[in-house]
Amino acid sequence: MLIVCDIEGCIMPARRGPVDLTGLARCRSVIGAMRERAGAGFAICTGRPAPYVEAVLQFIGGPWPDVPAVVENGAFLYDAASGELIPHPLLTGRRHALEAANAAVVRLLASPRWPGARREPGKEVCISLNPPHGEDIAAFYREVAAELGPVAEHLTITHSRSAVDITPRGIDKGAGFLFLCERVGMPPVSCVAIGDTEGDLPMLERAGHAAAPANCTSKVKDMAEYVSPFSETAGVADIIEHYAGLGDR
Repeated sequence: MLIVCDIEGCIMPARRGPVDLTGLARCRSVIGAMRERAGAGFAICTGRPAPYVEAVLQFIGGPWPDVPAVVENGAFLYDAASGELIPHPLLTGRRHALEAANAAVVRLLASPRWPGARREPGKEVCISLNPPHGEDIAAFYREVAAELGPVAEHLTITHSRSAVDITPRGIDKGAGFLFLCERVGMPPVSCVAIGDTEGDLPMLERAGHAAAPANCTSKVKDMAEYVSPFSETAGVADIIEHYAGLGDR
């Protein structure tokens, strides 16, 4: 079994709030027990860039040399143990779409309609846009998609609780999840995916088991096999215990 988990709204707070250190310690404990007793693996699948993911992995007991992370919304696998960044095969020949998207994003951020909107730094391929303070992320997502106009047909545009993520068409968390499964030799049907927002749906739909913390959106809740009674970090620990059979520890 392989458990694959989002970061924002799952392992970490949804909106860059204070970190639940007690919850992280519990996650570290149950992941360690799962790997030791159940022989299962744990991986991250996120829109975040590799350096941030490496730090999160260190909090929860990683990195693990046998399981890379999915970063930049599926654009890369990142082996934090070795530092290797492995591009998704679908990136080949699709850089032109990103060039067009970059030009459109520059125009969007320069527009007086979006004061305070900004682009997240540190990413190789994925374009992540944070909305102005107080702007609803779903509304911002719809506006970004509309602003990209004819370029949008060459892109995958999704959102988490904190950002709108833009990648070449075909690259999303679902594609990254399948790439991860292929890399580690694990059938998707044998995996548990944990997510909380619509951006996680492509991953949740492809996994054999879909789970979510209590703070998930209604669309995620409707499709999840198991919804934890706990939110965010505590919910992730509960989900791991639920699927790995660690409740009697």
